Amino acid sequence: MKAQPGAAASASVMAVPDGTALTGRVVALLAGLSAISVLSTNIILPAFPEIGRQLGCLPASLG
Repeated sequence: MKAQPGAAASASVMAVPDGTALTGRVVALLAGLSAISVLSTNIILPAFPEIGRQLGCLPASLG
């Protein structure tokens, strides 16, 4: 999908090198997948003191 001279590029679909379209759904999926690791880390942080107590170590040594 090559842009015509003087034509504005579409904001909702962008062509990638192999010619397939990169849609908003794909971008949202990739953003969601990349956010999972950050979210999982933030979810477990409040539990570190209890995890440390159950393992018999300091919470600081867990992370």
